[in-house]
Amino acid sequence: MPLEFFFSPTSPSCRAVWMLLEHFKGCGADYEEKVVDVQSGAHKTEEYRKINVFEKVPGLKDGDFCMGESRSIAAYICRQLEDEKKQDALYPQDPKCKAKVDSYLYRDITELTKAFDYLNIGGVFFRGETNMCKEYEEDVKNYLDAVEKFLTENKFIAGNHLTVADFFAYVTTGLIYQLSENFEDMSSYPKILEWRKHISELSCHKKTYEDPMEMTRNAYRAKRGLQ
Repeated sequence: MPLEFFFSPTSPSCRAVWMLLEHFKGCGADYEEKVVDVQSGAHKTEEYRKINVFEKVPGLKDGDFCMGESRSIAAYICRQLEDEKKQDALYPQDPKCKAKVDSYLYRDITELTKAFDYLNIGGVFFRGETNMCKEYEEDVKNYLDAVEKFLTENKFIAGNHLTVADFFAYVTTGLIYQLSENFEDMSSYPKILEWRKHISELSCHKKTYEDPMEMTRNAYRAKRGLQ
């Protein structure tokens, strides 16, 4: 049976896993999309708690096995759908290569939270606020500086080939780049722009990132009175 992926298209954490699944689909794997309407509270139902007891998206079901947490789901998907021994595996088996990927994945949890705080996602979408939280701008800039440094040393986030870390980094940098008017000009980050262009050329990009991100951007700007 194919993997069943439970997600909200506008959730950044879901989007990284969705990109990964669609990337594997382009390589011949298959999965089923199960959209969870979080606005109506579908993630808090007894039925969904069987998928993810923490009532969060995303969730994954593989036969009788269910799990949550986007980064763990991504690692599991790679283990199930790709040959770990491949030299260019998305989630490599080599301990040192894997450690680099894991290091970024763990760090990205913090950086995504900082991006949310800076963009004031909760305030804008749920409390009627219109301003970003400028006190977090330096944290966001430091993050982008670090990513630029990673990409100066390597072609991708965790080395010289695409890994699962790139999908998560792409989503986090994209939130900053595409939602904040203060970072629309990314000319001071040429390596990030070059890397993002490469990721944007993946076959999974339009469906799982470009279209839902455009909806998110339009909604965010409208809530802030920028349209």
